[in-house]
Amino acid sequence: MSDHELLESEVALVRRILQGETEAYYQLVRPYQRMIYASAFSILRSEVDAEDVVQQTFLNGLAALRSFRAQSRILTWLIQIAINEARMRLRRDRLRRSVSIEEVSMNFEQETVVRDLIEWKRIPSSVLERKETREILLRAFESLPRIYREVFVLRDVEELSISETAKVLGIQEVNVKTRLSRARMKMRDLIAGTLGSRLACAPAGNRETLGCPMTWKEASNFIDGDLVPVLRTKITAHLRICRRCSSVVAGIKNVVRLMSDPRALPLPAGFSRRLRKLLTSYLLLPKAKRVPGGQAGRHR
Repeated sequence: MSDHELLESEVALVRRILQGETEAYYQLVRPYQRMIYASAFSILRSEVDAEDVVQQTFLNGLAALRSFRAQSRILTWLIQIAINEARMRLRRDRLRRSVSIEEVSMNFEQETVVRDLIEWKRIPSSVLERKETREILLRAFESLPRIYREVFVLRDVEELSISETAKVLGIQEVNVKTRLSRARMKMRDLIAGTLGSRLACAPAGNRETLGCPMTWKEASNFIDGDLVPVLRTKITAHLRICRRCSSVVAGIKNVVRLMSDPRALPLPAGFSRRLRKLLTSYLLLPKAKRVPGGQAGRHR
């Protein structure tokens, strides 16, 4: 189903819900449970709190459904609600780190270094069947600063576009690209040596094509196909002769591919059952008693 067809299908479902077929709301939001959960978890790093935020998000979404304007998919709209709710929870609980710690601007060339010389080849998705692999990825993800976790989840887990991610987070597209590049490189560095194999040597390559630091800086945009042709050509030529940089690019590709797999950030056990129970109970209430803010909480 194309994006246009999916949007039309969602709009039709929203129309049915607003006309009184409220039981169809779970049908509307069910496909997005994991994505909304990942958005909340990227901010809170707590399964319990993230689940509470998802429950609250879907209740708030139902209450505000008439404000949905179908200018984007319901997923993007719900993610915005979830991120706002998660951030408010951080403020209420006084868990939010100061801006000076998490949003400090660092020099990219100083931050982007290859810590290990790793031979990265395509890692099969079957590695995610092993608990230890999932734990490695989760620990690496949780160690990222919040601003990087947010962008990484929206782009590489939920596959929002650069413009959609910028809109959801309320930042410029150039900031999305910078944070995404750093997040991907950091994830690659954090799991280097665990999922890759050490290189015996790594020739620096032909400096006349493109230097290694510039290749590392543009690796994320190169993977996304978001480079002007001349720069892409130079990086492609450099990757043919530089094992170090080709390994870096391969490592980032592996991180993106593995983290987009549902097994990397799974829903907690019983999550869907509790959510459906909550929504069913809420819809059974008289309209006058439906107060989203007072209904959320973990339902077993």
